[in-house]
Amino acid sequence: SVILEVAAAEYDVITVDTGTLTFTSQVSGGFPTEAFKTISVSGSDDVVADTGTDTLTLAAAGALTIATTAGSDTVTFTGTGAANAFKTIVVSGQSDVVADAVTDTLTLVAGTNMAITTAAGSDTVTFTNTQAAGATVDDATALAIALG
Repeated sequence: SVILEVAAAEYDVITVDTGTLTFTSQVSGGFPTEAFKTISVSGSDDVVADTGTDTLTLAAAGALTIATTAGSDTVTFTGTGAANAFKTIVVSGQSDVVADAVTDTLTLVAGTNMAITTAAGSDTVTFTNTQAAGATVDDATALAIALG
């Protein structure tokens, strides 16, 4: 017989007798059988196997999905690849417009004497002045003249 010390004052016994190898555990809980001991992810707490029958559970979040195939012992991680098309639209002196979700929509609204048109094929948005030529200005302090 061979006696193995597996921890302080804890022993396992291996017995070889006429070609038969026998393992006898003297350690509480039997032989260690953890398939993993510690799973470590940078910036997160370690996941540690507490017992020989501990289970590691993988949890999907956000746009990530996790699927298993038992027959091939495969775990597949899939991301939808969807992300916010815009995060923040900033206009000086105004409140920011912030995307709240992947499917959020930015709506452009035309003000007075303004038209907004889109061309889906070229992915363009055009802003056009709709005020008639020769129109009068009611507030002379707001007059701006473009030369050229």
